[in-house]
Amino acid sequence: MLTTFILEDNPQQRFYYQQVVRTQIMIDELDMQLAVVTATPAAIQDYLVQNPQTHGLFLFDIEIGTDLTAGLDLAVWVRERFFDAQIIFMTTHTEMAFLTFERKIAPMDYLLKDKGMTLVEAQLRADIQLAVQRYNQTIVTNTQKFGYRIGQRYYEIPFTQLYFLETAPGNTGKLIIHAQQRQAEFIGKLSEQATKYPHLFLAHRSILLNPQTIVNFDTAKRVAYFPDQQSCLVAFRKVAALNHLLR
Repeated sequence: MLTTFILEDNPQQRFYYQQVVRTQIMIDELDMQLAVVTATPAAIQDYLVQNPQTHGLFLFDIEIGTDLTAGLDLAVWVRERFFDAQIIFMTTHTEMAFLTFERKIAPMDYLLKDKGMTLVEAQLRADIQLAVQRYNQTIVTNTQKFGYRIGQRYYEIPFTQLYFLETAPGNTGKLIIHAQQRQAEFIGKLSEQATKYPHLFLAHRSILLNPQTIVNFDTAKRVAYFPDQQSCLVAFRKVAALNHLLR
């Protein structure tokens, strides 16, 4: 789902943008939700820290209160952590447009409030449609790749190279990825990955494997074998289901 955020310190404009987004979601039945509508950048940061898998559409005013670049600074923070973030600036500050390129924010649009709310709304509605199209394309691409984050860096590998994920020993908040010529540890939970990638198979309470890359399954030993001499154990109660899946 595409998750939308609005940062605007003018209460009337904030409510107006909120209504535009909600109306578009309802009328077009978009796979989209409005998560945070605020005048405080920290509120958006808090949500994103708690939801690191977010695919976001961000509508930011640049000047918030006495801070002339609050929206710009937040956009930089978002871009550094969410490579597919779709950012739209809504502002009266035309002179700030250059800074969005200088800071490598790569916004999808820059809406000038001075043009009037009717024109801004039309542009915003068009941008929402474009954002949903891009999101849908991203989802199609992501279903062919597995993505994970280490610190501020985001990595992707084709599912044809992914063997299995396991919960890190002694730390249920971290996962170890086993893949072709790659093994890495990253923050995450097996249940979240199972939900995000339903074609992976929960072979054990601490193992999520990729049936696509199994080269052999020894049902007697309950061991699934992968390329590069990698293997993992399958829970007894999962043997029949995996065996059926591999037929």
